[in-house]
Amino acid sequence: MDWSKASGDTKVCEECNLSLRDVVKAIALRDADSIDEVLSVTGVCSDTSHEDCHKNIQEILDIYVPIYAALKGGCGGG
Repeated sequence: MDWSKASGDTKVCEECNLSLRDVVKAIALRDADSIDEVLSVTGVCSDTSHEDCHKNIQEILDIYVPIYAALKGGCGGG
């Protein structure tokens, strides 16, 4: 899955009803930068047997954490 092109409504985990929007909001608004922090902020997917869920969250973190870190750091050029 190319999470950078997915819609916000795309399910990260069907079992938990966790969407891409939920994960990105956790990153952007609560500075979540790990799987555990995303799960804590969203309050879902506490079942550690959801390996696909955790894999998907990590893929999303790898894309969006650096973006939000750069935005917060004021990487604007000029």
